[in-house]
Amino acid sequence: MNISPRDKNSAVTILAAKKILTNFDCGQTKDFRWRHGAYNQLVSICDPQPNKSTMLSPFSLLLTLSFLFFLNPSLLFCHAQAPKISFLGNTPDAQIQRTMTALQDTFHIVRVAALTFCSAEPVFLRYFQPNEATFVRNIFRQLANIPLDQVITSENVVDLITSPPYAGLNQKLEYSWILLDQDPYQKCVDPGYNAYMHYDNPQLDALIILCDHGFRWPSIEEIANPPQTAWARDSQGHPLPGYSCDNLGTFDSDWMKTMGAVILHEYLHWGFYFTNVPGWHLKIAPDPAQGGKRDIEDYAGQLGPPAVGSGPYNAKLINDNYGNTGQPFAPTLNNVENYVWFAVSKYWSWRCGRDFAAAPSGDAASKREASGFRPFWP
Repeated sequence: MNISPRDKNSAVTILAAKKILTNFDCGQTKDFRWRHGAYNQLVSICDPQPNKSTMLSPFSLLLTLSFLFFLNPSLLFCHAQAPKISFLGNTPDAQIQRTMTALQDTFHIVRVAALTFCSAEPVFLRYFQPNEATFVRNIFRQLANIPLDQVITSENVVDLITSPPYAGLNQKLEYSWILLDQDPYQKCVDPGYNAYMHYDNPQLDALIILCDHGFRWPSIEEIANPPQTAWARDSQGHPLPGYSCDNLGTFDSDWMKTMGAVILHEYLHWGFYFTNVPGWHLKIAPDPAQGGKRDIEDYAGQLGPPAVGSGPYNAKLINDNYGNTGQPFAPTLNNVENYVWFAVSKYWSWRCGRDFAAAPSGDAASKREASGFRPFWP
């Protein structure tokens, strides 16, 4: 078969995709060299450039995003329903562009977690119990636009990657909105908030409000290939701690955290999106204060330490302390950060070609503040 220059990148990504399957069912290989080639193909060819001259009102512009969905963005996600961004007329272009990049990163992380899922890996057992594997896998498949019953093999992975989106999957994404420079519930005044989600309206539309503090976190590519800036490299041009695979340390920490992971955290709160996942109503606790609505929440010390479920150490501690205690609604499955840190650690293991250990303490896992955050923008 002749391959035109235009198709060569797609051919490369398909070959890389097949290699993913060597890892899918836990037949793990330590030859990670192909992974860098696969990631290099994650280049969006359908990102719109925001044009403020098309603003529909003096207050906000709704920008429908088409953004990449792992190995073949033009066929997988550019044609699917997508979230929308709402921003003010004076919102900096750099802030808008960084938000678009973060959305791409969110689905890079999700796609890798879904396609390389392995319940026997230490990274999965760090944050979940073995009997929770199918449910967790399906949560990531739902978000990654992969049919829940799809058997992924080297024979069908090409069709899976290159076919149009499956009917009925991820149509709910069009009901999600990313809000910039808007804080309708006045939570962003708290510096502890990177973002928050609100969706108690009758239509269950999801509003993800990005706070300025959420922009402190770098992108995937800024970590993996640090730019020539004072916040990422020293005066000799060497990557600073927390930038480049070699400088991410040996265990899970917030050096791995990206703005895309912040957005992933918020999407995982959107229970309406996951209601068709088998077992949802049996495994996710209802909230009586919200009329029995079921969402994956943030652990807040209900059963005892830790006091909060955020960060890789606390998420692991929830699994260690309560993962096998027979709770009616497993704390591991009901804490968003357990999903986030499984996916984030899984992603960087895939990207960097090495495994990361469990965080030894909460202080050890909180590295970015000491080493320095990224400037908000540009």
